[in-house]
Amino acid sequence: MLPYLLVGLLLWFAVLKSGVHATIAGVMLAMTIPARRHSEQNERNTERTPLQTLEHALHPWVSFIIMPVFALSNAGVELSGQLLSAILHPIGLGIILGLLLGKQIGITLFSWLAVKTGIASLPTSVRWLHVYGASLLGGIGFTMSLFIAVLAFGEGHLLSIAKIGVLIASGLAGTAGWIVLRKTKVQVMYSASSR
Repeated sequence: MLPYLLVGLLLWFAVLKSGVHATIAGVMLAMTIPARRHSEQNERNTERTPLQTLEHALHPWVSFIIMPVFALSNAGVELSGQLLSAILHPIGLGIILGLLLGKQIGITLFSWLAVKTGIASLPTSVRWLHVYGASLLGGIGFTMSLFIAVLAFGEGHLLSIAKIGVLIASGLAGTAGWIVLRKTKVQVMYSASSR
């Protein structure tokens, strides 16, 4: 991976200095990293391709550091002293309740109705607690919610309140969904081991 890293850094620097947005360098570099093995013998080998190796190495950094920092910096939210007032504001409260309660009620209810009416069926290993956990994760409405908030409120104080509501709701929904799905996984593992 070292040659790709060195060429990638040079490419990024050159693209940055050219005036073109530097993310183009990442796209260009990603297109050059092999996604397949070079020989038939390697095809049968269980080793990862260079692209899979890089993706596996970068995944924790991207998921837990780069994306959250990128999302927060692009949200443009100032959290100085107005957090509690934004949460208790009707707009902030409405967004938080909509993403937390609305998503879980809507997704769970309509999934249940689809199964009960015969339109759909639950996969074999899926339980209703899985559906409920996924409905909680549906409350992570970061990108689209911010987009709708910009359309609804334009620039100004109300948009800041809406952004804070979206951030808090997304954090709570993600945490609650993780807890429910984690608990469900433990229950499934326990019931499988006790058979």
